[in-house]
Amino acid sequence: MRAYDVDSGKLMWTNGAKAFNTYGSLFRVESGDELVAAFQWGFFARVRDGQPVWDKGAFGDSVSTPIVEATRSSPTAVIPSSTTRRRAMKAFKIPASTDSGKLTVAYELKEQWADDELVVDKQKNPFDRGYVSSPLYVDGLIYQLTQGGGLVVNDAKTGAVVYRKVLPLKPRTQYWNWAGCSASPTLAGNLFI
Repeated sequence: MRAYDVDSGKLMWTNGAKAFNTYGSLFRVESGDELVAAFQWGFFARVRDGQPVWDKGAFGDSVSTPIVEATRSSPTAVIPSSTTRRRAMKAFKIPASTDSGKLTVAYELKEQWADDELVVDKQKNPFDRGYVSSPLYVDGLIYQLTQGGGLVVNDAKTGAVVYRKVLPLKPRTQYWNWAGCSASPTLAGNLFI
């Protein structure tokens, strides 16, 4: 990770952040009065000095970029998507200070797909989970697209399923060329695309 002064382009700090994979985009969180830069593996660095904070690798090997949402009624939460089927998406509470604290799981997001709902090749790769697409937060709901073309919408406060739907798509689900549905859901005005 590197931080640059916006006006001069001068390198302010560098941090040898390492992870198993680093596919997702950088994102930021707020902790007290501090800004913290992070990437999807779960590496966090304080913006003012580049010092690592909290746990390294808290999210595990994930591909999608986490989302961050702060509301009055709930703590700031970071929601990553793990690469393994057995590990559901989780919401993490952000510590109140960069001087101490630890990331803790607030809740897991439920999926509840039936065995015959989505395209699944159990021998090679499970497509009933989100893997590449980043989740989308809109008005208290979290939208996640699975590799097999399923859309699952969760309540951002509890992780409970609000609804789920198999989209009329024909994803590629071979192991190589296996991207499946990997575009991130996006909001344009009031249209979900």
